[in-house]
Amino acid sequence: MKIGILALQGDYELHSKLLGKNNIDSLLVKKMEQLNTIDGLIIPGGESSVMLMLIDKYDFRKALTDFAKNKNIFGTCAGAIIMSLETNNCDNTLGLIDIKSDRNYWGSQIHSFTEEIELKFTNDPYVGHFIRAPKFTCLSEGLITLSNLDKLPILIRNKQHLVSSFHPEMTDDFSVHNYFLGMINE
Repeated sequence: MKIGILALQGDYELHSKLLGKNNIDSLLVKKMEQLNTIDGLIIPGGESSVMLMLIDKYDFRKALTDFAKNKNIFGTCAGAIIMSLETNNCDNTLGLIDIKSDRNYWGSQIHSFTEEIELKFTNDPYVGHFIRAPKFTCLSEGLITLSNLDKLPILIRNKQHLVSSFHPEMTDDFSVHNYFLGMINE
């Protein structure tokens, strides 16, 4: 299995390192043709408006939406915003998952925090890192919430895609990435 990490902007290197530590082959995707060589894709955290601008500048939009029809995508923080159907302050998201994202819901960079959260697919404690994290609102019935913070969903999936408002690549805990790999094998 080979996992691509969209490497236009953001913290893609941390995802690559975590996958490598867990013996998963990864590829930093910088050209749309590389999407043909991977089994799943991670859209990392970073600056969502800049990433969307670069997606359009390098003509990735159609390639990403075509990829999403048959393969799994995992968006973390800004990546989740990019995948959202709706978001505040931005109207050109990819619309891959029926959520609304409210950018910077928990505050600006200086309000970043870590919090122990529960994941519905493991009994082990998990520490989530929240940096300018978005709040999600589910817009359809077909979504599964896998974790909450203050009764708000922070890890959501649909049949094919996964989004998190936190940064699972900032820990050595492979639980969330491993869950995504399991989605690819479903």
